[in-house]
Amino acid sequence: MRKIHLATLLICICGSFNSLKAQFDDLFINYDELSVISINNRYGLYDNLGEKVVDLDYDYVSQYYNRYAMVQKNFKYGTINRRGDEVVSPKYDEFSLYSGSVGVAKLNGKYLLVDSTEKETELKKDYKFYGGFYEHMALVSIDNKYGFINEEGKEIVEPMYSIAKKYHEGAAMVCLDSKFGYLNLKGKVIVPLIYEGASMQFSEGLAVVKLNGKMGYVDKKGQVVIPFVYEAAGEFEDDLAPVSINKKWTFINKKGVQITDAKYDEMYAFSDGISLVIENKKFGFINKTGQEITQVKYDQAAPFSEGFAVVSLDSKYYLINKTGQQILDFIYQPISYVYNDRIIVKSNGKMGVIDLQGKVVVPLKYDKCDFLVNKIVEATLNDKKFYFDKNGVEIKY
Repeated sequence: MRKIHLATLLICICGSFNSLKAQFDDLFINYDELSVISINNRYGLYDNLGEKVVDLDYDYVSQYYNRYAMVQKNFKYGTINRRGDEVVSPKYDEFSLYSGSVGVAKLNGKYLLVDSTEKETELKKDYKFYGGFYEHMALVSIDNKYGFINEEGKEIVEPMYSIAKKYHEGAAMVCLDSKFGYLNLKGKVIVPLIYEGASMQFSEGLAVVKLNGKMGYVDKKGQVVIPFVYEAAGEFEDDLAPVSINKKWTFINKKGVQITDAKYDEMYAFSDGISLVIENKKFGFINKTGQEITQVKYDQAAPFSEGFAVVSLDSKYYLINKTGQQILDFIYQPISYVYNDRIIVKSNGKMGVIDLQGKVVVPLKYDKCDFLVNKIVEATLNDKKFYFDKNGVEIKY
């Protein structure tokens, strides 16, 4: 369980994709800092300076995934690379993006495997697919039974399981006759199917399994490495996992040792090496040794981001650092995490952006502000969209 409940203070709006009705039809921000823009229902690819990278030749362009973006033209699908070159021409009825070197396409009712040279591999069975390839294996089904094929189309695991999840860290969770276990990449059982429940995947070499109503952890040899003593348990991340004992939460290491007493009502996954915790409806923070870096005293709080966290006490808002020191008293109400050294704030129903010293970067005159994942601020006023860089300079698309 990577996070339990969100604090009520902030709404994370980074990475949202918005429909632009004023200037553009759609704008998707990609992780390689290129923007997919549609003008008059025709898509193209632009950089952060508004320079066109790809001509607007497609009816749809997806986000980039593993070096490729999916494109649609005349209701047919293909792919382009980051230079905008066509890799697979738009001719397929369906297409799943690449994971590795192979994509899954559908043409005339049949599924095919298509590589980056457009080589097609026909499949011997009429599989139903669930996304593309993960760790060179694709999850497929026949008659609601699940199995796996490799990138050559060879059936590695016969569709026989009632539940199966994609491969991760070389293992896949499966279920048969209401019992859960895991397979390796050769399709061999490595964790026996004897458990009442199991996590969707291994994390840092361990997986959560449930037996006799309690949860514990197993390794990829199927050995129980942390006993079945927990009411609830989450995945390991940076060598720590959240667990619940007697309805209270703590973190454990891979030896099952608690870093602090199980006393918290709720906990967050670690962010910037700090976990947000809740006890008796008050918020505070602990580090990875279990030490409380602040008292659990705040009325509201958000997880740390870029070394800072927004907190509220007695109806006042503050920005604190990792030592718990208050470095900024907010004049305006903060409504975002710290992102790119900036914070979205609100006053009298209008939004803007400030820096970590409290200086206004984008004026508080907009109906809505969002952080986009390529460090651009999107501001909305009367249904019209405006875009700003980190320093508040407007970007003209």
